[in-house]
Amino acid sequence: MTARVQIKPVITQEEYSLSSKILRESYAAVALDYGLTASNCPSNAAFINDDELQHKKNDRLEYFLAMLDRHPIGFIAIEQAFNTPEIFYIEKVAILPEYRRKGCGKQLMDFATDRIRNSGGREISLGIIAANTSLKNWYLKQGFVDAGEKNFPHLPFTVCFLRKELT
Repeated sequence: MTARVQIKPVITQEEYSLSSKILRESYAAVALDYGLTASNCPSNAAFINDDELQHKKNDRLEYFLAMLDRHPIGFIAIEQAFNTPEIFYIEKVAILPEYRRKGCGKQLMDFATDRIRNSGGREISLGIIAANTSLKNWYLKQGFVDAGEKNFPHLPFTVCFLRKELT
């Protein structure tokens, strides 16, 4: 069992820089596995930079860094839906490869779920690469259910949507 992960909001320029670095490192293997490049999938987190991450931030979107022994190891974004405030989206879940399968990702998701519930959220939604069955199974174990698949013209893969109702 891993130590307790500390989670803090991303505020400073240094934290934005750390966050984009974590995202690039965490998503690099997925990009390689699924043939994603900056040309065919520029919106993938494997290709994000500090400025991009900061410019996407808005009043309904929160960024958090996961820290273990004061070292940044993960990232998560939580966004409240614009027209349906009881629905929240979890995006860009990232744990550095050397910290995976140690419970850090679960702690990050538990934090996000609690934060959403405490903000009046009734449903969490997220999207993943449909072919990534190991990631899908990880989310299913956390109470998410398959909410269908969709192809988007700007993405070179099918998106699987997962959702979780909160009580």
